[in-house]
Amino acid sequence: MRFVPAFLLLIATWLLPQDSAADQDAQMAALGERVAEFSTIFESGEIGKTLDFLPPRIITALTKDSGVSKSQMAIAMQLQWDELTETIVVEKFSINMDEAELVEAEDIPTHALIPTSMRMGVVANPDRYIEATSETLAIYEDDQWFLVRLQQAELVDMFNREYPQFSGVNLSPEQMTIHSREGGK
Repeated sequence: MRFVPAFLLLIATWLLPQDSAADQDAQMAALGERVAEFSTIFESGEIGKTLDFLPPRIITALTKDSGVSKSQMAIAMQLQWDELTETIVVEKFSINMDEAELVEAEDIPTHALIPTSMRMGVVANPDRYIEATSETLAIYEDDQWFLVRLQQAELVDMFNREYPQFSGVNLSPEQMTIHSREGGK
């Protein structure tokens, strides 16, 4: 009868990697849904609503540092976006889930770096467009995925203050290039 516990242990060992793979698949599916929600809101131009995708710690730090409420911040973001879209038109926006990699470690929340790109037409010069490439940091916290876009140095500093355990994560800075529609730069 001693072979039964060993046999059960062997079966459990075979099952664990499959469970782990299933967990990762479920995490990636949930992240994909969250990214799709964000993309829909972003593409609709309702930029103030994108605050709902930031981690609560970041929202708290933003409101504390700025001295305004989340709703006031959402209104200000929307006004700035509306002004910006008088000079540029978002032609394409993509958070590339096909290249997302899930990272799980003991000392840092589960996260993924996701290549992100945006193509913007220039209203004043329709023969030109701007291509912006960066990464979106997705963080799994409190049973939910949050999306963090860190294009400005102030946001990077705030993020590092609120999430010091991410100091070793290499976030690529946003790259912007201007192109001619004829193919040149």
